[in-house]
Amino acid sequence: MMISENKPEHLIRTKDGILADIWDALWKEDIIRSRDLGSFSIEVKGGEVYLNGYLPQDDCLPLIESTIYSVVGVLAVHNQLRTNDGLLADIWDALRQEDAIRSLDLNSLSIEVKDGEAYLNGHLSEKNNLLLVESVAHSIPGVVAVHNNLVADYDLTIQVAQALARDDRLHNFNLPVNTCHGWIYLGGEVPTRELQHIVEEVAGKVPGVRGVITLPVVAGESPTPPKRALQPCIGAIVYGRDGEVGVVTQVVIRHQDRLVTHVVVRFNEIKDTNLVAQACVVPVTAIDLVKNGSLFLQRNGPSLNVYPALDPDDYPLAPFTWKAPYPYTAGEVLWSLKQLYEVPDTPPATSLEPISLELKADGTRTNPALVSV
Repeated sequence: MMISENKPEHLIRTKDGILADIWDALWKEDIIRSRDLGSFSIEVKGGEVYLNGYLPQDDCLPLIESTIYSVVGVLAVHNQLRTNDGLLADIWDALRQEDAIRSLDLNSLSIEVKDGEAYLNGHLSEKNNLLLVESVAHSIPGVVAVHNNLVADYDLTIQVAQALARDDRLHNFNLPVNTCHGWIYLGGEVPTRELQHIVEEVAGKVPGVRGVITLPVVAGESPTPPKRALQPCIGAIVYGRDGEVGVVTQVVIRHQDRLVTHVVVRFNEIKDTNLVAQACVVPVTAIDLVKNGSLFLQRNGPSLNVYPALDPDDYPLAPFTWKAPYPYTAGEVLWSLKQLYEVPDTPPATSLEPISLELKADGTRTNPALVSV
C-alpha cells in the first residue's frame, strides 16, 4: 500500500472526480493502455484507492501504482491486482490447505491460468473432491472463471462399465472395473486372448481413460502382468549414464490401452565437427524412473544414438479428433503404425485379410477381420 501526505486540497475532492482522473492518467500511459484495463476495477473510498481484478502481466504494476498515486486527492493505493502466476500460486496454496485434496489427489491434477481463467485437468478419487477443487479455484480473488475438466474415478468406472456392457461380444462375461486416478483395472475371465484384446480396446476407447493397466484373465492361463504406467512430461530432462543427455519432446501411445510405449528424445550429436540436433525413439523398457520433470534411463543402457531415429512415416501424429490421455494434448502424442495394426494371438487356422493402412479418425482399424471374434 502506498500512502501520500494528507494535504488540505485532497480533502475537497469527490471520489467520482478522483476516479475519473485516475482512469484519465492511466490511459495516457502507453504501456498501461496496451494492457487489458477492462479486466480490473478501481474503487475510491475517502481518498483511498482499491485496485482489484486481473492483470495479464505484472511488469507495469509499479507504473500503475505510481500513476494513481500522482493523482491529486489520492491518499493511499491498495493494490490487489493479480496476475496469472499469482493466481496459480494462490490456487495451489489454497488446495494444499484442504486435507482431502492434499492426501489423495494433489499429484493427479494440473491447473493452468490464462487471462484470469483457471483450467482444471486431471483425475480425482472422489466426486466431492472434484467439486471442492472447483470451489477453491472460484474462491481466489482475481479468478474470473473456472473451467472444470476434472474426471472423478466413480464417473469413469461407470463409463467404462457401460461401454463394456454395450458390446455384444462381451455380454456373457462378468468384467469388474476398478479405477484409480484415471487408471483402469479390469477383472474377470474371458475364454480367448482375442476377447481379452477386445475388452482392452473397448475400455481404451473411453475418452477419459488415462490407461488400461490390468486385463481379464484368459481361461486356463496365468493372469496377464499389470502394465507399466509411465507418463513422462513433455520437456522432461533425460538423464543417462553420462548425466543429462536430452529432453522429451513427444510420446508414443498405444491407442488400444492409452499407455505410453516410447518417448521421443531430442539430443545433440557431433557430426563432422558440427553440433547436430537429433531425435530418437526410446522404449519405456529402457526407462528406470520418471520423477519431478526428469526421466532417468537404465544405468547400463546404451547411448541415445543407438535407438532408432524418429521417422514420421512410422510414428504419425495421433488424430486431433482423438482425445489424448491426461496430461497430454494434441500434437504431443504420436501413434506407432506397427502397434496400430498389431493383431492379438489367434488360433493357427484363422486367416487374416491384407491390412489396410487407412487410419480412421476415431482410432479404429479399417479392416474388420482384425477385431472379429
